[in-house]
Amino acid sequence: MISILAIGNDLREDDEAGLYAGKLLEKRGISVVFAYEQPENVLGQLRQVNKLLILDAAHFEGERPYLVTREVPSKSFYTHKLDLNKIKKFTGAEVRLIGIKTYNRRLGEKISEQVKANAREAVKVVEVCMAIPGKILNKEEKIVEIGGEEKKVKFGLPGLKKGDFVLIHAGIVIEKMSEEEYKTISEEMKEFIL
Repeated sequence: MISILAIGNDLREDDEAGLYAGKLLEKRGISVVFAYEQPENVLGQLRQVNKLLILDAAHFEGERPYLVTREVPSKSFYTHKLDLNKIKKFTGAEVRLIGIKTYNRRLGEKISEQVKANAREAVKVVEVCMAIPGKILNKEEKIVEIGGEEKKVKFGLPGLKKGDFVLIHAGIVIEKMSEEEYKTISEEMKEFIL
């Protein structure tokens, strides 16, 4: 079982990134535990999970919208000083931290549009881990091909068409992406794919 932990401060501009990503996942039907700035307060809820994905704000160079790591670097660029080894030991889970690129942490400001876009990209990582890939065969009847079989699903997204590569969670299409993007993410997260 994979669990999602969202961390952040919704009063400090881009520091809300992890919480924003968690809210997007909840809208897609994926269960999320919200820790805000105190992850240690919710770890008891995650004690017996197999795999744990943590969403948090991060400051790093480069153009990538997010980074996935097994360990927080000694010169941490994460705003909530997480000790992934302690979290792993306490929960018994394999842990990955998805750091969402941020720019500013001013008190009282709203999350920036660029960080919202970065969070949407980070959400795809979680979706690849939690959902099943498929291809739309019939838009009108909402039929997709999943593993060589035809299945009827619900569409949770507008604008889908025949041939679209999609991710399905709990019988609902939650994301559209290219097969190339799916392969790239699934290779990076292979230990977490359901």
